[in-house]
Amino acid sequence: MSHIESQGSGGGASQDFELNLAPIIDCLVVLIAFLMVSLSYLSIQMLDAGLNSPGGLVQADSNALSLEIKIVSEDQVLVEVTQKGKTLKKSEYKLSELEGQIGGLIPTLSAKPDVALINANNDVSYDLVIKTMDSIKTHVPQVQLSGF
Repeated sequence: MSHIESQGSGGGASQDFELNLAPIIDCLVVLIAFLMVSLSYLSIQMLDAGLNSPGGLVQADSNALSLEIKIVSEDQVLVEVTQKGKTLKKSEYKLSELEGQIGGLIPTLSAKPDVALINANNDVSYDLVIKTMDSIKTHVPQVQLSGF
């Protein structure tokens, strides 16, 4: 409690001042309860993907194969296998057939690709990019995103 004396026209009158904190505490309790309830519906997942550097694909071994996948639309995917910057194979698939086609393509190569680089057009939904990443991870150990 604060005691302030004013020496104005009222003479020796004092003003007592109390701050009522009850409404502020009530608001904070409701806010904290609301945040706790809303966070229980939030699912946080980690996206296991690297980001490609602007200079190109970073690889530890220069002889390593890389698998470059460009999602053109919901039905069209371009797949390119490169080694030392040279294209070894280039194919076009439907997105729904991609996992099976990649599973068939990898055994025909001289070695298993170390890196898959995924790129997509701007009109491709994020969900398709994630589904593509998940299907590629079964065949290639490292997935990188490029051009986003």
